[in-house]
Amino acid sequence: MSWKERSDLGLTLIGDVHDALRIEDRWRKDEARGFQWWPSGFAQHIWADIGLYHNAQAVYRMHAETDLIKGRGHHEDFELALETAIDACTFSAIVYDAATDTFRLHSSVYASPENIDWLKKTFFAAAALQVAEAQEIATQLSRGQQHAVPAMSDHPVSGLRSTPDPMLQSRELFFKPQGAMASRWIGVEEWEETERFMEREAETVQSDHTNWLKATFRWTGPGHDAMGGEPQAVLDVTTLEPHPAIGNGLHFTLTLPLLLEPGRIAHLALELNDYERKEWKRSHMLGSWCCHGGQLAFRCFLPNTIYNKLLLPNIANSMMVRAAWADEWCLQNRASAPEHLRVAMEHGHPGS
Repeated sequence: MSWKERSDLGLTLIGDVHDALRIEDRWRKDEARGFQWWPSGFAQHIWADIGLYHNAQAVYRMHAETDLIKGRGHHEDFELALETAIDACTFSAIVYDAATDTFRLHSSVYASPENIDWLKKTFFAAAALQVAEAQEIATQLSRGQQHAVPAMSDHPVSGLRSTPDPMLQSRELFFKPQGAMASRWIGVEEWEETERFMEREAETVQSDHTNWLKATFRWTGPGHDAMGGEPQAVLDVTTLEPHPAIGNGLHFTLTLPLLLEPGRIAHLALELNDYERKEWKRSHMLGSWCCHGGQLAFRCFLPNTIYNKLLLPNIANSMMVRAAWADEWCLQNRASAPEHLRVAMEHGHPGS
């Protein structure tokens, strides 16, 4: 079924994203329920899954994925560098495809009639920022890592693109100017709405009602608490941490209570990204599991450009869902983890 028919909500959103990206026909290759295009030498694939019914309505998972680097048999050597670099990105996660030995950037959302008004612009921003971030990360990594080779490819008819698409300048042209202004989330009424539903679901909630919120969630899996208490997953939401490239907005950081050495954190982050990419968990995959400040965390940044009053409560809810399934995942996978990693997860000692 072609996306051009726009015969369901998922395909309609694919068509809207295509139009918003202003893609030239000669740099696009149509595929089932989506398309692949070459904004530069790094191909991006955008597609919609077939809808699944949930609460009497069809839900469509939308994906944007961009090639990054080839592992060339050394993919483990790049894990820490990639999972550290992605900490400074916006909506994309690092994923690894073993079949092709390729690292990619990935974002995905769950689209339905009830959320399409705020989700469409967010997904478009994720796709646009992804191509710019892929170019930057691949270039930086190939300079610093001996075996890192950018995963560049040719359009099957038009060949290798020599002049990048203007979308690679989206950060400078569309996002950075508004990021130079104060965060659009400062003092908005959505803080109180978010606090109210967090108080029903979280263990504890703190907020200044203006710039930040901190919530903790029950953790039953392996973990460690620095103060000697019960381990908890911690969500921090703040306007006080600008993005290094595009300025002000809203940062989300969900930190898990695991004390591991950086290499193990990076590998575990890739595992969680892969699991979240493949499984329907109803938590929008906007952001990435990464190595943040020496801990395993999921990070997401909302730029000023896409402000919508529904974003703060909905992304916070998505983080809450993520904390619950991450706890379940860590608990289930503790038994099958390598012994040195299992000991570290259970007793809070860094792995060797």
